[in-house]
Amino acid sequence: FIRLTRAELGFEPDGVMTVGTILPLSHYQPPEWAPFFQRVIDRLEADPAIEMAGSTNVLPLTGFGESGSFQIEGRDPFPEGEAPEVNLRFVSPRYLEIMGIGVLEGRPFAASDDTTSARVVIVSQAVARTFLSGRAVGEAIRFGDAPLQIVGVVDNVHDNGPARDAPLTVYLPLAQSGSPVGFFTVRSRLPAADA
Repeated sequence: FIRLTRAELGFEPDGVMTVGTILPLSHYQPPEWAPFFQRVIDRLEADPAIEMAGSTNVLPLTGFGESGSFQIEGRDPFPEGEAPEVNLRFVSPRYLEIMGIGVLEGRPFAASDDTTSARVVIVSQAVARTFLSGRAVGEAIRFGDAPLQIVGVVDNVHDNGPARDAPLTVYLPLAQSGSPVGFFTVRSRLPAADA
């Protein structure tokens, strides 16, 4: 038990406050999802008490989420039914920093990673090591039709608890993807009791 409480999770939860929401599909269609979450983030960051704010479709350790299978651009495709299944996380530019998820190679997402720019992804270290020989930045993967350029590699996050291996995870910029489910993540300048 003591070892589990001291285990590395791949993120730093101390000081992070979260709240979740699900957008009603009767009022918000897919093109409106990402702009809604970005508007809330902008309003949160306008508050002097908030150091930074972000969002994701799935928080670590919640036990649910979205997933998908991918192919590696420029390589022989995985056989039918054998393409790797990965967790999909739609995140705002500062989410990784807020959660203390370290960027090991390349860069985090930027505000410029939007619908007018090239489509990009960040992969977990487990994805880079398992499928890309540890050299992922500059490669491209494909979910469906469009290739997505890998711009960064980040620490593994133990979504299923510290006793289990970290799952394969791919991060997509919120502005280029989206989900009606969102969790706002905030680091406050105030003590937790006052925030």
